[in-house]
Amino acid sequence: MPRRLKPNFYLFTSMLFMLSVLCACNSSAQTPPATSQPPENNFIFQVRLEDASGKAITNAQVTLDISGIPPMSSDVDARGYALFSVSEAYRNKVGRITVVAPNYAPYPLNIAVSEKTPPERIILSPLVEPTVGVSTESTASPTVAANNPTEAAVPDLVRQLSSANIPLSGSKDEAQYQSIQNGIIERNGYAALAESCLKAIGNKRLINPVPLDVINAYYKEAIGKKRTDNISLDEYTDSNACSQAMYFAWVDVSGGVTGESKTRTSFEQIVEDRLQ
Repeated sequence: MPRRLKPNFYLFTSMLFMLSVLCACNSSAQTPPATSQPPENNFIFQVRLEDASGKAITNAQVTLDISGIPPMSSDVDARGYALFSVSEAYRNKVGRITVVAPNYAPYPLNIAVSEKTPPERIILSPLVEPTVGVSTESTASPTVAANNPTEAAVPDLVRQLSSANIPLSGSKDEAQYQSIQNGIIERNGYAALAESCLKAIGNKRLINPVPLDVINAYYKEAIGKKRTDNISLDEYTDSNACSQAMYFAWVDVSGGVTGESKTRTSFEQIVEDRLQ
């Protein structure tokens, strides 16, 4: 009777161990690391770039500068988002956001860096050229014309409006946007209103975007006029009426929709610090 071979138990277990190691290595090689999760002890801070109609702006770069760490830059994705992986040590610290996008006014902003949902919306104002054939000379009186800023200062006025969270228009009609931009260049009522709004806001900004053309309608009502009335440049200098107009315009486009107007009942409660 032939002798039965005893199985080599140690050889068998060694082979199983080696096989399990090979399988594990192969599996990890085929599975890419998760890139959507931030590194340990980091969180994702994000902003979304939009135009006045809410459409995503994609051809742009956003820089985040927080004191104590090197500045970080992020290209905007196809949905308009710029994402940053930030150390937990800097959660809720104030950072400086700078947006550079072709054909849009630069947008500097001071903001508390946090994991905000939904993310911070940044409304960019386009730098629209004057309509062909439209003069950039002021049509106002000689006294007003003598005090007009140069054309080079016009983009700065638009940039300051953007920093204050005041897009030129809430309309999806680009012609309306261009009309207001041209009006600012020509130094009409929108330019005077813009300056009054910026004076009333100071170093603050509105907590939600409020279009200048909506503020204009409420401003006329605040000084006892009808929305369809034409008013002079001198009538756009009432800072108190401007603050009141910005508040009621905010209620119209944002606070009344979200219900925040029940708790935010004054102009002072709808502004926050911004980068000057």
